[in-house]
Amino acid sequence: GELVYSRVLRNRMEDMLSSLDCAGRDVEIFVPPTRLSQAIGQKKANLLWLADRFCLSSLHILADPLAAAEIRIHILKTQP
Repeated sequence: GELVYSRVLRNRMEDMLSSLDCAGRDVEIFVPPTRLSQAIGQKKANLLWLADRFCLSSLHILADPLAAAEIRIHILKTQP
C-alpha cells in the first residue's frame, strides 16, 4: 500500500514538474500533511529521483496544512 501511494504521488509531481522550466532551480513542493511521508518516499527515494530527473539545484517537499488534497510547486531561484 504505502509504496504504491508513494509512486502515484511521484508520478503526479513528475507530471507537474514536466510542464515547468525548472532545471538548475531551487524548488519547493507543498503537499497535504497526511501525504508528506509518501511524497518524500522511502529513504527519500522520490525526493532524490525528482531532483535528479529534473536537474534541480535543490528540492524540498514540505507539508502544507492548507492543502487538503492538492500539490503546489514553488520555484525559488531563477536560472543564471
